Amino acid sequence: MRLLAVFIFALTVLQLAPAGNQASAQGVALMPNYYYDISVIRPETPGDGDFTIRLTSPAAMTGCFKANAANVEMIDAGAVVFVKLEEGDIEIDRKTTYDQFGCDMSSGAQYTDLTFNKNTLEQNGTNKIAISSKSIGKLFDIDVVTYDNKIILDSELKTGVRLPQHEKEKTITHWFYPVNTVLVFANSLNKNPEMKKQINAVAASRGLTPLDMMLDGFKSPDKYLYFVDTKNVLGDTLNNKDTIVIGNITTSETYQGANGPYQKRAKQAVFVRRPTIKD
Repeated sequence: MRLLAVFIFALTVLQLAPAGNQASAQGVALMPNYYYDISVIRPETPGDGDFTIRLTSPAAMTGCFKANAANVEMIDAGAVVFVKLEEGDIEIDRKTTYDQFGCDMSSGAQYTDLTFNKNTLEQNGTNKIAISSKSIGKLFDIDVVTYDNKIILDSELKTGVRLPQHEKEKTITHWFYPVNTVLVFANSLNKNPEMKKQINAVAASRGLTPLDMMLDGFKSPDKYLYFVDTKNVLGDTLNNKDTIVIGNITTSETYQGANGPYQKRAKQAVFVRRPTIKD
């Protein structure tokens, strides 16, 4: 049977459509309509200036159902891009099931991806993205500020759900990395200045340039150090999914002995990989 899902919508990655055009999503993704977490990720194969706004449900779903994709209309009105979501419906498998005749289970964390282009937003003078649902009205108002190498999004959840104001509002800075950006790291790197010093030396020995020297205002997080392979030293040895070793560092590790704790020097590998969609 088919039930209208006034509390669920489904869609996957969408590209910004011209004014008045309607885009249909493909695939399955289920979400409740009262609360979403918002983040910005990198498309799997980004073009110059592409970025994706991801709306994520706080809860996963599992069951015997099939979700039909929602319709999405994106209207470019210059200063504002209006994103209008029209809920899809779900088909619930209510037949009696047995082990040998089980249903096709659907499960997982559900999300919605909306892909935009920074350069297009700049050309159109866009400074706001307004996301709404046909069944419940406003979802998010997002103020947009663009720069040469980054975009800043100030979002506010507008559904009326009771949350502290700091949870409804979020500021996200998304950087556009140069070609051949890589992440260099070692185990237990967090806020360890001696390890960072040694890792910087290893990266320099391989001809890598710190990203913060190329992007004004950028700062590497605690877990990774960002570099750019400006000379393409790594080349084809490092694809988008691999992690490889580029050197070693020496660290002090604490052990427990008969007379109490003591320090011992040990070698650690230094790894490098390319950014994922969430880095």
